[in-house]
Amino acid sequence: MKQATSKLEHYFIPKQHVRSKVLQLASSCTGACSEAAALEALGLPYLISGASEKNGKFAAIFNHNFQVDHLWETMKEQVSERPCQLFGCKGLGSCSMRNELDIWVMGTPCPPFSEQNVSRKKPGAVEGHALYSVTFTDALAAICSGHKAYLLEQVPGFNKPYDSDSSETPLDRFIGKVNFMGETGKIKGNAKYWNVVIEQNLDLWIKMKRKRIYVFFLRTDVYSYEDCRRLKGMVEELTSKIKNDFDPKSIGELLLPAGDPYREAALKELEEKRVVDRDAPNQEWQKQDRSLRKEFGVSDDYNPWTSRPDFTGLGLSKTPRVKSILDGTVIRILNGQRTSRRTLKNHLKEKYVDVSQSLKRKSFSDAHGFARTQTTSTILYSFDQDRVVVGREMLLLQGHSRNFRIPPGVKDTVVKELAGEGMAVPCVGLLLWCLFWTRRFP
Repeated sequence: MKQATSKLEHYFIPKQHVRSKVLQLASSCTGACSEAAALEALGLPYLISGASEKNGKFAAIFNHNFQVDHLWETMKEQVSERPCQLFGCKGLGSCSMRNELDIWVMGTPCPPFSEQNVSRKKPGAVEGHALYSVTFTDALAAICSGHKAYLLEQVPGFNKPYDSDSSETPLDRFIGKVNFMGETGKIKGNAKYWNVVIEQNLDLWIKMKRKRIYVFFLRTDVYSYEDCRRLKGMVEELTSKIKNDFDPKSIGELLLPAGDPYREAALKELEEKRVVDRDAPNQEWQKQDRSLRKEFGVSDDYNPWTSRPDFTGLGLSKTPRVKSILDGTVIRILNGQRTSRRTLKNHLKEKYVDVSQSLKRKSFSDAHGFARTQTTSTILYSFDQDRVVVGREMLLLQGHSRNFRIPPGVKDTVVKELAGEGMAVPCVGLLLWCLFWTRRFP
């Protein structure tokens, strides 16, 4: 993130920030609070007036890194100002955030809208998802509280039609509902909002693809229509300049070095819990394995990676399915050609594969070294280092600082899940920085 900040400084940042007051921030579905991490990296002073995080272990990690006035379990509780979880607030009748926030950042659950969901295009599947109401009830209720600005993050599927019979997208509906609430006086203070829709991808900064949609809602008495145009234009210009003038960091650059105490402890934890080899007949992965070998004309016993004498797969559960994904990925990368072991390692330099996914999904690095997005289920394997990428490293791949602290006793599997759910720090940082430059959070 420091390198990213220097890029921003080259184009926009004056010698000193002109804003003197502290930015008032709220966060929902907080996770690792990437928005606060971004503001810290950019040198913008802030105060977290309120946050909400349903996962208690994630909340403990958040509390270990950031100070917050109030912390609720759910966005619904945060909006309704129920007593929060913090020790000093227990027994109070209610807990409320500050009267007027500069920005409220929300990363609502993506499963209802994700195109990875096999039932995504079926009629009623999106609205029927158990987590749909977090976006279409709780987030809308948050906007009804009428603060100066909101930023919502969602997956690209948020801007895809509800189903094969519809042209309306969840994004269309959400914006429509915000506009309707404004027109009918349902937002506090009779507020109304402009909206600015922006796409950002982590691969601008790091060799990992993670495309997301961000929607700003900017209160019309605070921001003008021209401000919205300027914001969008600034994001586009800055994104273009960074893409043209700077190379993204490779994944290998961000991994922890050999001997790092956290890395060694995490890999030991994974080794102790790994599943012993076992097999189950007639599984889908076996069908995919046979199909791939037939496609590339290789025998069933050709295992170019896992048959190597020095293969360890540190941290992996080396089940037949996992081995099939490793060998199948190598077969596909080499297009079925056999090669020497030395040449093989050269072909696999800076190559990663997510062994939680199937062979069919081809979840491995492309020819330019860009890996697929990480999720809560990701098990990312490095061919270079013959090991699993641990949770703290996955946070680094989201742009978090090496100074981000993990509380004692928190298992690395929890940290991995946290990283898979979070926002990319550089992406949200670029957006917040451009919003700052638009009006300096008036």
